[in-house]
Amino acid sequence: MHADVARAGDQPAVTDRETGRGRAAARAEELWRSGTRQASVDAAAAWIEVARIRERQRGDLRGALEAAAAASRILDLAFALGRGGSLEAIGRTRILVEGRVRRLRSWLAAADRRAAAHEAVRQVA
Repeated sequence: MHADVARAGDQPAVTDRETGRGRAAARAEELWRSGTRQASVDAAAAWIEVARIRERQRGDLRGALEAAAAASRILDLAFALGRGGSLEAIGRTRILVEGRVRRLRSWLAAADRRAAAHEAVRQVA
């Protein structure tokens, strides 16, 4: 029996042309994956910028916290799906995002306490 004759149940022989397509598909997948990874990190950074604008220019702490939480969710999904860039890029972005979320939660809690104190004073007067 010749080597190029397939037996019943054997996998078909892979030609050089098919291997080339496999390499091209693998390269396309790698390009797509790296693009989506960078896009995930970029999207999280964009949401942090939205949070910064809402916080500083509009004074909207709740809106800023929502935007920062969206950035955190993007990073969570990117990491869970195996997308989102290198661990270094994810780590840098995660530190930035979580720091902003903690800071905004603290500021929002303080603003709520001040509002409650002003309301209590107004009710007494």
